[in-house]
Amino acid sequence: TLNSNYRTPAGDILHGGSNPSYNGFINGIWSWDSWKIASGNVHFNEEIAKSEMITLFDYQADNGMVPDFISYNKKYNNWRDAKPPVATWGAMNVYKATGDKKFLETMFDKLYKFHQWWYAERDHNHNGICEYGSTDGTLIAACWESGMDNGVRFDDAVMQKTARRHGP
Repeated sequence: TLNSNYRTPAGDILHGGSNPSYNGFINGIWSWDSWKIASGNVHFNEEIAKSEMITLFDYQADNGMVPDFISYNKKYNNWRDAKPPVATWGAMNVYKATGDKKFLETMFDKLYKFHQWWYAERDHNHNGICEYGSTDGTLIAACWESGMDNGVRFDDAVMQKTARRHGP
């Protein structure tokens, strides 16, 4: 599955990445899926793993946000929410398996900026613990940001409104 779902760069996707579903699903690259897939791919294809890590960061906003999803047509990229920042974990897995310091140097500032975005835009009460949210203020996008899409734990959730909801 890791090999067969990999897509080479095409359209507005500048680096290759894996689509978690071969067909019948939205065609594009999902952020934390890519970062987790890179951790598996690195054991048999280092270059694909590096590409998986970099592809979402091609669209990193100036404020550090990385979109949840990128599409072959960038007008469909999902900027309503991000995903938990497991990119650093994925990058470290790639580095540990490859020892490629240039890759780590390429990723460091991007990862740092992404984490800074989380604390600037998702630590609403400034206690050092980030909360899920959305750039459009919707509860459904905040639920998606958790990665537990349509999870029953959010059935009775209430969206806390804040003055800051910044996307790209």
